Amino acid sequence: MGDHVYKYKSSNFRWYYLYYFLAGLDILTLAASLFLGHSLLGIYTDSVRENIVWMDRVSEYSRLNQLAAAVNAPGNNVFESGDIKSESRRLDAAYQEFKFSLNKNLEDLAKKENDKTSEKAFLELSQQLKQIDGQVSDIYNQANFVFQELKQNKRESAGIGMAKMDQSFSVALTSIGELCDSVRQIQSARFGSEESRAQQIGTIELVLASVVFLILLSTIWYAHKLGSYMRHQHLQNEDFKYQIAAIGKSQMVVEFDIDGRIIDANDKFMESMCYSREEVIGKKHTMFVAPEDVRSREYREFWKRLAQGEHITGEFKRVGKYGNVVWIYASYTPIIDLNGKPYKVVKFSADITERILIYKSLKNTKSELAKAKESAEAANRAKSEFLANMSHEIRTPMTAILGFSEILLTKIIDKDDIESTSIIKQNGEYLLTLINQILDLSKIESAKLELECIDCSPSRILADVYSVMRVQADRKNLEIEIQFDSPVPETIQTDPTRLQQVLINLVSNAIKFTSEGKIKIVVQLLQASNAEPKLQFDIIDNGIGIDKEKLETIFQPFAQSDISTTRKYGGTGLGLTISKKLIEAMGGAISVSSTIGEGSTFSFTIGIGSLNQLRMVEVTQQTISSNGTETVSNDLEISLQNYDILLAEDGLDNQRLIRFILKKAGAKVTIANNGKIAFELATMALNENRPFDVILMDMQMPVMDGYISTQKLREVGYAGPIIALTAHAMSTDRKKCLDVGCSDFTTKPIDRKQLLEVIQQQASQGELSTV
Repeated sequence: MGDHVYKYKSSNFRWYYLYYFLAGLDILTLAASLFLGHSLLGIYTDSVRENIVWMDRVSEYSRLNQLAAAVNAPGNNVFESGDIKSESRRLDAAYQEFKFSLNKNLEDLAKKENDKTSEKAFLELSQQLKQIDGQVSDIYNQANFVFQELKQNKRESAGIGMAKMDQSFSVALTSIGELCDSVRQIQSARFGSEESRAQQIGTIELVLASVVFLILLSTIWYAHKLGSYMRHQHLQNEDFKYQIAAIGKSQMVVEFDIDGRIIDANDKFMESMCYSREEVIGKKHTMFVAPEDVRSREYREFWKRLAQGEHITGEFKRVGKYGNVVWIYASYTPIIDLNGKPYKVVKFSADITERILIYKSLKNTKSELAKAKESAEAANRAKSEFLANMSHEIRTPMTAILGFSEILLTKIIDKDDIESTSIIKQNGEYLLTLINQILDLSKIESAKLELECIDCSPSRILADVYSVMRVQADRKNLEIEIQFDSPVPETIQTDPTRLQQVLINLVSNAIKFTSEGKIKIVVQLLQASNAEPKLQFDIIDNGIGIDKEKLETIFQPFAQSDISTTRKYGGTGLGLTISKKLIEAMGGAISVSSTIGEGSTFSFTIGIGSLNQLRMVEVTQQTISSNGTETVSNDLEISLQNYDILLAEDGLDNQRLIRFILKKAGAKVTIANNGKIAFELATMALNENRPFDVILMDMQMPVMDGYISTQKLREVGYAGPIIALTAHAMSTDRKKCLDVGCSDFTTKPIDRKQLLEVIQQQASQGELSTV
């Protein structure tokens, strides 16, 4: 087809001039659209790049919080450590690091002050940074003042200096927060400006795309009209294909027989599809179609419609010789013989691959912008992660506070002293509960909450809850009644720690808001043929009740029925929020019904796994009570008489507490202040053939941490129990400890009973393993 030229009569030339004009206009309009598309892509790209720069700036400014905190810390820590020289060195190092970071940010802003679009904004940011510099300098000077006063043993004036230093630190944190807010506002304003420009260009491009589309339609329509003209004028003329070749100089033209086999094709088609004429003549149209499309119903219907003489136009995806995808806008025209039946099909098509790729590129760019927005929102969750880190740091000293208060209660006899110590212990426990709630909420918000689904006994869990809550109920002369409305599985699959947490929280709330009567826990198994089995718990009280208007928000964070309730009964309003999230994570749901003055009922379900081959048991109140009594009595029977224990712990308060607990249980205790000393002492004892019976290993220590020390002890042949002590309590932390060679794992704050049980269990196993 491309090798022949058909000479049309001069009276028909005007048709081709019009065709060339339309094709030229089409090319010009498409070029303009491509240019605008390129401009729009540039705007989106620059916007994404700038947004990332501003996000990095927010992150860098947020880091000033940590640096300011590091400057503030030595002036506080010196009262505990008493090491003025070391704390002074830490102060100088922290202040230098803060100054370096702040000067780096100021230099960065100075480079940007020539940017006319944001000159004022950068000047304001520079001023805020300089203000923060002055505030942190005040912290630094106050800290040095504290050190000087302590050197002169003026603790009272040093304490006043520390208070002023903390006040300056609070002002600095506020300023840093305001600085980050300013950056976010500037970022939002600049992003909006870029988006407005992009929308304007996008509108113009849409208009041009519409023009291109109309011109393409006009061109295809003209090609169809020209094809009709030639069909009627030269149906019997054997030179018909040469006339098509003249039209096909600006488009791809292919002739097919009615079965889809290629009769001829022009050079432009060969060039686009990367084939030679010999490779395509006589082959079926399916060679240019993806296999999955060939098998489709739409493709079969396509050729059926052409065989019936229907003219088809549209966008189509075709595949070249080397697998390259070519998008075309094509017109398929059946050619009719003298009998009125189609005997071949002529296709006119234009390559629109570039336009399709531009459209997809713009779509991907919008998707990247959406992801950038999500990243910016993720920065707002940094406060939750900060709370989680702080709660971890508080858990370690809480070991000493709670442990020593418990010890004092067993020794003092004066009524006022007992009351004062009880208040310390109760408030410490409340603070620990609050810290754990904040930590759980932070993990839930950042999607980092992990559940450990294992086999556990529901009756055992309820017995533990009963044992814990019975003391609290006895103080108010309340009865705890547990009722099983159906047999329950002997074991279920869930997270026992989290289930116990939910039950304790709900029962504790019921006791808190009930002045007389009883708390009832009802348990029943829910089984349905079309659903997985669940276990339902109802916690029923006859307390003050909840107003119906408050029920809708009762599970929201910090929500309580009213302010007077908070003042009278205390609490933060986080417990129910966390319970709801935990229950949902365990495959269940929670609901509440209540009547003012009559009480409330909290009902929740949890998933329990498959019941196949599980034994169902009848559980009674007596079973639960006896198990609870056994739990309490077992605490008194634990003895570590003649056990030789190595305690690796860097915290002096925790050393004293744990050593006291162990010695009271009859053990001999050796102290190591870090992992390196622990390794040396344990190795020496091993070489002298008197290995320690048990090693308690704090995992976070200076010089050498517990992980490395444990690995090295296993490498030199120590086979006895090594029990990890850590303030981390996730299953991943437990796995990490076990992976390095620890035998077991216990968390801080230290629970005396749990610690003694773990030591006794591991020591007995260790004796068997070392025989």
